[in-house]
Amino acid sequence: MESVQLLTSNTWPKLAELSKNSGPIKAAIAYVTAAHIGFQEGDLLVCDASDKAIRGGMTSAAVLAEFVRDGAQVYSIPGMHVKMGTFGRYTFIGSANMSATAGTRTLEASLLTTDVQVRSSVLGNLDELLKDPTRSRVDDAFVKRIAKLPVASGSAWPERKSDVIPDPPPAPSTWWVSTKPLSSRAERELIAQRPELAKTAAKVLRSAAGLSLGGREDASVANFEAVEHIVFATSARLLKHLRCGDILIVCHTGAGGRATVSAPATFLATEVRNGRAYVLYLPRPDAGTVAWSKARAQLQKIGSTITADSVRRLTKRDSPILRYLDAL
Repeated sequence: MESVQLLTSNTWPKLAELSKNSGPIKAAIAYVTAAHIGFQEGDLLVCDASDKAIRGGMTSAAVLAEFVRDGAQVYSIPGMHVKMGTFGRYTFIGSANMSATAGTRTLEASLLTTDVQVRSSVLGNLDELLKDPTRSRVDDAFVKRIAKLPVASGSAWPERKSDVIPDPPPAPSTWWVSTKPLSSRAERELIAQRPELAKTAAKVLRSAAGLSLGGREDASVANFEAVEHIVFATSARLLKHLRCGDILIVCHTGAGGRATVSAPATFLATEVRNGRAYVLYLPRPDAGTVAWSKARAQLQKIGSTITADSVRRLTKRDSPILRYLDAL
């Protein structure tokens, strides 16, 4: 049976929840400054990423860079003011831009429906938008250019002064991280840094209200000792994107070349000391490991391109591997 809903508050949190594991997302959203919906490989986003929109703070180069990095097709059409899209059996048409305030601190209205004729019409209109002669593909080079543009300070959108509903915290990202044995020197430095790293871990765990602690009930001193470390060069791109509470899947290749994959763990913090970046994370208690060959077989089944040497965020296509490893 077809359904129709009118969304007038918390628009994007509701759409984000419905879009999880729903299949490809195809949307035209004029201005984008918040990643309420994570556009990834197989998804399409058309927006206004013109120099005027970027300079005015109406569209964020950083958010678009995240979508491009995760494999989404992103296009810009200057002056486009459409807000519509489809995911799974749902179609939405409304007034809300994808910003931190739209539908929470501003008055908006969006129609959400499962009507197949409306869905077909929206997809047809998206196809027409992609024929616009002013459109540009937002790729790495495009993002690099707009990221250098000066952005006006302050919000580009007026806010309601009452009934302000806080935005929900962003969902944690899941990262695949490959590691190799440390050199003797790096191992000695890690041992020397452990007391200070333990202090950092203790501070994070004591303030970890609402943080998933890998299955532990509290932030006891025993947890500090359970914290593991990965050593990176301070230039590693991953470090700029990790957030406390993110999920890490660690694939470690030992000295003999044998690789194993650990059960998902919780990222706590990054500590930079003496030119090295130490990534602190908390494994689940009694977490198991699986041989890389078995994990690779699961990845191949779902068409994932992850390798034993990958260091990247998991996409929707990769997500079934998380459920497989959670069972370890």
